[in-house]
Amino acid sequence: FAAATRAADPLAVEEAALGLLRALLLRPSRAGRAPRSWVDLAEVAREKLARRFTQRVTLSQLGLELGCSPFHLCRAFSAASGSTLHRHLTALRLHASLERVPERRGDLAGLALDLGFSHHAHFTAAFRRAYGLTPQAWAARLRHRATSR
Repeated sequence: FAAATRAADPLAVEEAALGLLRALLLRPSRAGRAPRSWVDLAEVAREKLARRFTQRVTLSQLGLELGCSPFHLCRAFSAASGSTLHRHLTALRLHASLERVPERRGDLAGLALDLGFSHHAHFTAAFRRAYGLTPQAWAARLRHRATSR
């Protein structure tokens, strides 16, 4: 389990713990639209993450900045966006990596850390899950396209 490692992403660990707590304590939410205040909160959270997606982010820190509990932030974000904060943060990091992978010329460990991933393997696994190929394969594909033109 990722939480057992020193390099575990603190946002993912906190979010998973709060998700388990929510599942144990609350009845499943009724299907429908999220309240407007939750949509607004999710939008502000997205903006904050977009400004500092390469930095270490915790739910406690983000909740404090947004004036709400970490539990409420997770619940509101999920209801308003259909995604978790951690999944959104990872998507931001991966999107940024698409342009940066070819520039790094094999320094994927450094790139992973620069983007906020805990280590190279975490970055490579997330990249493969999202895009269906490794960062190295992506860079090779781009080089091949450039030389074919």
